[in-house]
Amino acid sequence: MQGKISISDALYPHLLSQIPDPPENLFFKGKLSKEIFSNCLAIVGSRKMTSYGSRVVESLVSSLAGSAITVVSGFMYGVDASAHRAALKYGVSTIAVLPCGVDKIYPQMHRELYCEIQKSNALISEFEMGFYPTKWSFAKRNRVIAGICKAVLVIEAGVQSGALITAYWANKFKRQVYAIPGDIFSEQSVGTNQLIISGAKAVVTVSELSSLFGIKLQQNKSKYKTFSSGEVDRVYKLIQSGRVSVDELSRSALINAKSLVSIITELELSGAIKSSGGYLYAN
Repeated sequence: MQGKISISDALYPHLLSQIPDPPENLFFKGKLSKEIFSNCLAIVGSRKMTSYGSRVVESLVSSLAGSAITVVSGFMYGVDASAHRAALKYGVSTIAVLPCGVDKIYPQMHRELYCEIQKSNALISEFEMGFYPTKWSFAKRNRVIAGICKAVLVIEAGVQSGALITAYWANKFKRQVYAIPGDIFSEQSVGTNQLIISGAKAVVTVSELSSLFGIKLQQNKSKYKTFSSGEVDRVYKLIQSGRVSVDELSRSALINAKSLVSIITELELSGAIKSSGGYLYAN
């Protein structure tokens, strides 16, 4: 199904209608409902997503399964597409906000993803059918993403990432901005770490999102008994043996500090471990 909703229509997202100068119309393909706009969380980030970013997306979105939260993103390479795909995989509602008309598939390599979203979820745009993306339309797209969401979560972002524009709009609209702490040596973590320094809330477990949306989200602990990465699995098993400090862990696991920071963040985010008083514990 495709069509257009105006700001006066009942289906028009309420939060978007509250921003300064909201779009008069939204064009869509797929299935729209009042519910799909009720609890929107934007998950955005770098087009040059690392394997760490990919694991974070998978962990977070899987924790949203069975909730009433809708994952919103911008349909681009990297974090955006991964967030949409993970939502489809775990049965989480998702909305793709496009920088072009909804009859245009951009980027073309996401044709299959476009078709999958259209089947049971929605693609939306403030641009009329036939409109091709331009440099300025991406920033306008990011404004709509922030406008329809209660919160924006940034997973990996370089210093010039479009995800930072989405975070900027979220702050302007008084939405909560979250960021995933990243490796201080990674270019893809410069933007997210800077957001945290500037006041964004660091997310290491889904409990932070639970409190915002008023929904209890489930940690998928059972799937983390054995990890796909040998290093991650080794670190987890060392923590399982009893409380351990980061220094002790670094010596025992024989892993450099750069890799260890990413692994600990991943394990905390998954709910497999927790930290307290300078020590790490298995949940």
